[in-house]
Amino acid sequence: MPLTISPEFGIDWDFSDRDLTLSVDNFSKEFLEPAGTRLAAELDLRIGQLYKQVANFTGTPGTVPATALSALLAGVLLDDNAALVMIKELWH
Repeated sequence: MPLTISPEFGIDWDFSDRDLTLSVDNFSKEFLEPAGTRLAAELDLRIGQLYKQVANFTGTPGTVPATALSALLAGVLLDDNAALVMIKELWH
């Protein structure tokens, strides 16, 4: 299944010839780990902002449900949209 990421994003960095002589462990610790952390944070932010595009939600985003009714309404919404049927089809 094709996956399109638009707009593309990444982390750019500069490193010297000396930096290229580092061991793999040092290079990973100095460059790759911080870049991975920044990418993960950016991805979390972008995914978190997608809730605005979801038409079928219940409750207030970012608010912990105060009653069982809130959770039950979420289940009703899933049932109304045949979510369970779609999940079952994926497993068979």
